Amino acid sequence: MLKFLLKRVLLLLPGIAVATGDAASQARIENFAPDDPEMSAAIATARAGLPGFFQRFHAGEGERFSVKLAVPIKGTPDYEHIWMRIATIDDGKMVRGHLTNDPENLPGLRFGSAFSAPLSRISDWSYWKGGMQFGNYTTRVILKRLSPAEAEELGAHLSPWP
Repeated sequence: MLKFLLKRVLLLLPGIAVATGDAASQARIENFAPDDPEMSAAIATARAGLPGFFQRFHAGEGERFSVKLAVPIKGTPDYEHIWMRIATIDDGKMVRGHLTNDPENLPGLRFGSAFSAPLSRISDWSYWKGGMQFGNYTTRVILKRLSPAEAEELGAHLSPWP
């Protein structure tokens, strides 16, 4: 089961769980099947865009660069997808930063925890430029499952194109 934990502006995934927002409280979980075609396509599209995202990060073309990471949930075949603000990308192999969500199923980790993961664990990416948020492919899928008011609030700063 893919679980998407919704916060206010960012996204987090187990099996797949996704969280949205810098507001680490107020969480709600949206579940997606591991083989959900729309979510799988969003993750594949986001991963295909990683080279351009990394180029923007290294060039400083934007701000608040974040990645969503698929983190294995101990004792299960599932993953929790959590957002992390990037501090560094080491040798094109590891990404390091601090979590911007409170994980639901990852004991010992919380909002602000230092974390690192291989680039292969990235399931989405995001950055801000000109008051708009770019990327967020999985967020755009989740918007379709929210009430109109929630979708409007969460999508208010999303760029019209990822």
